[in-house]
Amino acid sequence: MVEAVLDRVLDYLEEHPHLPRLIQRAGLDDNRYLRNALGRLLAPLYAQGLSVLAGSWEPSELPHLGAGLYHLIFGYFADATLFEAVVQLDPRSPAAIARQRRFLKSAVAQLLGLRPARRVLGRRA
Repeated sequence: MVEAVLDRVLDYLEEHPHLPRLIQRAGLDDNRYLRNALGRLLAPLYAQGLSVLAGSWEPSELPHLGAGLYHLIFGYFADATLFEAVVQLDPRSPAAIARQRRFLKSAVAQLLGLRPARRVLGRRA
């Protein structure tokens, strides 16, 4: 179920890469109307996300987990220009999106306890 939700979200963001930047910009601007409109639009998605996350973390930690997941998913697209400047690769290319998709599925599964955390290469447990 988690992978299917991630696939739908990533497909949408791949088709609408400007959306995360608009959301990020609205959060930075001091525009009450824009903030209220985004709040109304994103509140159902947030509520659905919290219901999916329930049981995997303490209830008091869910907003922080939700914010972290939001940044993992939307931040990649919102900061694509910065990413491209730093790593000198096109983060919007099909290959880059496929890598990000695999990374997100693995990272989210680990955060939700659906998969054991990966060992860091070169480190001993």
